[in-house]
Amino acid sequence: MSTSPKFIAFVAGFALLWTTAANAQTPTPAMRATLQAQHASGIRGSVSAAPQGAGTKVQVTFSAPLATSKALTLMSGAQCTDVLQRSATNIALNPPQGRVSSTIVAIPFSAFSSRTYVVDIRNATASASQAEACARI
Repeated sequence: MSTSPKFIAFVAGFALLWTTAANAQTPTPAMRATLQAQHASGIRGSVSAAPQGAGTKVQVTFSAPLATSKALTLMSGAQCTDVLQRSATNIALNPPQGRVSSTIVAIPFSAFSSRTYVVDIRNATASASQAEACARI
């Protein structure tokens, strides 16, 4: 009794498909938050945090290009405040390139589920005492 080449190809293809599916990694969900405009700045967009190696990739996406230079800071805390708090977890994020700022920070992704962080956005050249937008992640 001989086995047809088509049957062998079918079985081999099925085995490859099953092995690939079994070894596929389950994607880790990113955390997302909406930017909240402050002081009628009109800034809109979103913030996401996703695992990146031993750290976390923090990405800020603006709905429209920004008219002025902005300073973006990741800090621990539960609320957006007008006074930028000094703490060990204040981390400057990369300035936006077009509508997106992307920074890998040395904070494990698991820390984002046990602590609250805020992304604070301010004018980098003037009125830096007032937050223009923020998001709690």
